[in-house]
Amino acid sequence: NNLVKEVLDEIFNGIGYSYNKKVTIETNDKSITTYLVARSKNSVITLEDEAIPISQIKSITIKKD
Repeated sequence: NNLVKEVLDEIFNGIGYSYNKKVTIETNDKSITTYLVARSKNSVITLEDEAIPISQIKSITIKKD
C-alpha cells in the first residue's frame, strides 16, 4: 500500500495537473483506466466522478502516452 501512496503523491504533487495524467487503477473487483481529479485522505475521485477508496486500490500506474 506504500507504493500506491507514492504513486498518488507523484500524481498530485508532481509537475502538471493530476487530471492530465492517465492512470490505470486495479482494485479487488475491477480495473479502471481514467484520470484523477481529486484526492482526500481516504479516497480518490476520477474524472467520471467516481470515488475509489484508497484502501481498495491494489495497484496504480501512470500511463505513458
